[in-house]
Amino acid sequence: MSQYFRFRTAERLLGRPATQEAEARAGELDELTIYFASPEELNDPLEGHRETFFLGDVVAWKNLIKHYTLILYEAVIDRYAGPNKGEMHIDLKPSNFPETSQDYIKQAIASVQSCNAIKMYIESLANSQRSVSRLELSAHLSTLHTAILGYIFEALHAELKIHETIMYIASRENFLAYISLRAGEIAKEGASPDLAKYIEIKTKFKQQAIRGSVFREVELDSNAHRLFVNFPEEFSNHLDYLMYPRWYVACFMKSCSNSAIWGSYGDNHKGICLIYNSATAGANEGLTLKKLPFIYIQGYHYGRPKDEYYLNMPLTLPLIEVNYKPEYRGPNFFDSLLAVNKDWALSYWYTDESGIVSKNASSLYKTPAEVWPTHSKEFLQSCTNKTAHWEKETEARVILAGVELTREERLVSYSFHQLDGIIFGIKTPDTVKIQIIKKISEHCKANRRANFKFYQAKFDESYQDIEYEHLTYITYNSDGTLNMDPQLPS
Repeated sequence: MSQYFRFRTAERLLGRPATQEAEARAGELDELTIYFASPEELNDPLEGHRETFFLGDVVAWKNLIKHYTLILYEAVIDRYAGPNKGEMHIDLKPSNFPETSQDYIKQAIASVQSCNAIKMYIESLANSQRSVSRLELSAHLSTLHTAILGYIFEALHAELKIHETIMYIASRENFLAYISLRAGEIAKEGASPDLAKYIEIKTKFKQQAIRGSVFREVELDSNAHRLFVNFPEEFSNHLDYLMYPRWYVACFMKSCSNSAIWGSYGDNHKGICLIYNSATAGANEGLTLKKLPFIYIQGYHYGRPKDEYYLNMPLTLPLIEVNYKPEYRGPNFFDSLLAVNKDWALSYWYTDESGIVSKNASSLYKTPAEVWPTHSKEFLQSCTNKTAHWEKETEARVILAGVELTREERLVSYSFHQLDGIIFGIKTPDTVKIQIIKKISEHCKANRRANFKFYQAKFDESYQDIEYEHLTYITYNSDGTLNMDPQLPS
């Protein structure tokens, strides 16, 4: 058994009352909860990064652009007619659209697929037999984006009267001329493109969009920027969720002696550090979690008889040490659609409207023993990689993966007996300490626990590291009540 440390702010642990700006939030000490963050909420932009590339035939590329068109269509509906008008989401597994939308969808996709310039572009990509990086893919999608968006606007204009439609139709000839020009350049580049050119293309589109927005009479909101400017990159970054499951992480550290860590994660030394005792998780150390979403418990026990798991079943999940010398793997997207339904992958991704099947579909027919060990290893590595700049964190993390979870479902609880103690920061206010001791006293009394410990952080004699001393006058009786002996002199 080892100890692991988790830094929290006072507000996180104690909660906050409702204000005009924000709703009330319960404290993590109330129900002994741990929040699992999504990769987008983590502090390293390379969290979960993979050197995904795209090498496929005409069928595979055509279906990728068809998929892009459908997801962009969904974003347009969100923007102009959604229940929360203007608020967009990107769900890479398309929704089941109502029957009234089907004709509009078919019209938009048919327009894109029959466009000679876009067909030339797709054929150039496929015939070049190049391994397209994610960065290059987002540049390609940026090149096609305006034309595809115009076809979607045109299909929906009779229904939604989207005011940008006329402008996009009027400019279409210029868009398609540029796409045709780039298609010819791609064909000449062959299998070895100049990546600097694609960085320049991306930044050119971005700068032009920002420059144009500066002089707009009505400023674009953040969701408009997502739709008109940033959608190609956001879509490219989300594609990994078709290869690998969604994942969420709770972060712990193996040491709490670094002053800079206290400064950043410990609310400038005003925060608190929780000390957890590890449990056994197979050959690893782990943490036992309770009140996990049942959909996660089902996924965790996939393939086992239903009588072997139950609704509120606790699970001991491993604490995995972070690797600060990351190895970024490079899966081929078109060969790695293993996490989605096999029939859907075959019909949607690997077969065109004429019934021609992509050569990339061969990956679907390999046995699990051939593909899953490597696939799973690459996934886990990407979830536990951070750059060397973060090495002083000495981080270990618990990962929830396999199903998409809401923010509420990612707030899970743990047993009070795993919480060994609490360290107050050097600048933690006494008022906060008193509130936390009161909260812990309630748990100690409910669990008849006497061995909980409080510590005070302080600098060592050299003022280099943080150490902590046991607060021996704050202890508990055998029944869990706060011990008031020995009395201080009056």
